[in-house]
Amino acid sequence: MKNSRAKNGKAIPPPPDPDVEGYDAVIAYFMKYTTDALLKAGHLTEATPEETRELAASAAFSLLRKNGIRLELTDAECQGLAELAARSDMSVNEIVRKCIRQLLRSQARSSPRPVRVKARKKAV
Repeated sequence: MKNSRAKNGKAIPPPPDPDVEGYDAVIAYFMKYTTDALLKAGHLTEATPEETRELAASAAFSLLRKNGIRLELTDAECQGLAELAARSDMSVNEIVRKCIRQLLRSQARSSPRPVRVKARKKAV
């Protein structure tokens, strides 16, 4: 592995292990060295398509957990959804949740390998 030199002439060490040194050490490391210097040193690599999908799914999961879903519907869609809720004796939220669950189950059956998102524990 090629080892680049930092501005002060010292070799750039590999990034710290977050499980050993903690995330504060990882953050400090990436604040200290530029992306170009880390690329030259061989400490950064391009993310694989699978890693990119996992990261996108994780980000979407975090945003959904934090903010929920906001739908923009046309007036006709709103009226139809309200009428469906009244006819079925369900709330609009229950209907939307049920539709999403059905879609997810359908996708899970047809998808060969779904992306798994790990839920993170909230910091105390």
